[in-house]
This record gives sequence, structure tokens and C-alpha cells, in this order.
Amino acid sequence: MTTLDQIETTPRVALRGDSSVPVTREDLNEIHPFRVNVPEAELTELRRRINATRWSERETVTDASQGVQLATIQKLARYWATEYDWRKIEAKLNAVPQFITEIDGLDIHFIHVRSKHENALPLIVTHGWPSSIIHQLKIVDPLTNPTAHGASAADAFHLVMPSLPGYGYSGKPATPGWDPARIARAWVVLMKRVYHPGRCPRQHHALLADKHCDFFGPSLLGEQAHVFQSQRRLSPGGRERLS
Repeated sequence: MTTLDQIETTPRVALRGDSSVPVTREDLNEIHPFRVNVPEAELTELRRRINATRWSERETVTDASQGVQLATIQKLARYWATEYDWRKIEAKLNAVPQFITEIDGLDIHFIHVRSKHENALPLIVTHGWPSSIIHQLKIVDPLTNPTAHGASAADAFHLVMPSLPGYGYSGKPATPGWDPARIARAWVVLMKRVYHPGRCPRQHHALLADKHCDFFGPSLLGEQAHVFQSQRRLSPGGRERLS
């Protein structure tokens, strides 16, 4: 099992992601700014491949009993090829501060938005799977700037929103083993790296919530998990701290 000490001393690697030239780190704890910039040629090629899809025959029934219907898939393909605006999503991502840091041998991409309110609490928000941090952009302003949404400054948070390993612009693991426990240990390192030793609540997927209970220790102020159908799989200690 990888320990927290082992995570802190992971050998340095070159940055991956959106950079055209890899950056070699001199400091294991270094955090690098990140922006999304997908070349237009890649988007053009993606649309070409979608439009060149060779479709199977139509199903022999009028319902979905034989699987997703051909018309549904073709409608989705048309949307991706002609209507979906990647540049709009790209602009939304680049409107918030993004960073890359290496933890346990893997590049971790994350959003870090500080509240203007001095006493805001650090909060790590973890998406589930399949999902991405794009789905969480809508909560950034209400949590970091609550006074603009009818709440008080005491409700403010500084946000850290990482992409899970293998998702978004985080690195893709080359070997198995990035289970909820290992991800939770990496998030401990991330929060310490961004905020140094401190106390922070978290909002995340329920399976990670259980592991956070184990690894954050006394730095845990509280947590909120939004997927509770998996609660039966949590440890007794995790259920107690989530209740």
C-alpha cells in the first residue's frame, strides 16, 4: 500500500496535458498554471470522424428493448458534429484558475478559486464517475461569493476541484490501483500542498467520503457526500462521520 510519506517523495516527471512542450519539474511540490487550448485541427478531425460513421441496420422493434435505437445515436452524432460548441466549454474552464501538480507519479489537474472573503474555509469538491469538473462549474460562484447569492460571508469557501486520475486533464494511470483509498490519500496531499497544514471540509462522491474520513484525520471539519446509494459499502467509521 502506498503511504502518505511515499506519495510526498514520488520521483519527478514531465508535465502532460495541454502543453506543447513538456515541462520538467525541479520541485516535487510545484504547482503549474494550466489553460485548455485544443488545436482547431483536432476538433475538425473529430467532426470528420463522427460524420464518417458507418451505421448499423435499424433495430427490428419500435422500442429500446434491443438497445439504444439507431435514430437516437444518429441524433446524438449530429449534435456532436454540428451543434456542440467546444470553444464555449473551453472558455468556461479557462475563466477559472486551473493548475497541474504531480502526486504519486501522476499529474493532477485541478481548479482553485479563492473567495474574496478573508475567513473562507478551504473545500475540496470531488466529482464522481463518470463525470467531470465541468458539471461543478455552476457551484463556483455561489460557494466562493455567497453574498452575491443572498447568503453571508460566513458561508464562503475557497474551492479546490480536482479531476480524478484518468479524467479530464489529469494523467492517465498506467497500472491498476487508483482506488478510492489511493485517490483520498492523493487529495490529502493536494490540500496540504495548496493550503499547507490546516482544517478543511469537503464535498465529494460517497465512496471517496469514507476514505477521506480515514486519511484526513483531525484536519477534517466536516463532509457532505451527494451519492448515498453506495453508503451500504462504507465502513462503520465512515458511516458514523457521514451521518
